[in-house]
Amino acid sequence: LTPNTIFVRLLEMPSVEDLMKKIEGIESVEELGGPNYRLKFADMKGAVERVVQVSVKNNWRIDEIRAEKSSMHDIFSVMSKRKK
Repeated sequence: LTPNTIFVRLLEMPSVEDLMKKIEGIESVEELGGPNYRLKFADMKGAVERVVQVSVKNNWRIDEIRAEKSSMHDIFSVMSKRKK
């Protein structure tokens, strides 16, 4: 089960629309409060690098970025679907 989300904290907060328009491959953006976002990608290959490049270009000032791990709920959900 491959994770498909990135957690990012941006000190200069863009709008969700800016994130969706400017970062290639984003499927959705979840605002987590304050400067924190969860970015969902269809394909994680190069996603972190794209987020960093766009952030630098737009002066969004990344404070933290990390690929998220699959939750136990996600893993059990996928495993239970495979059993059927």
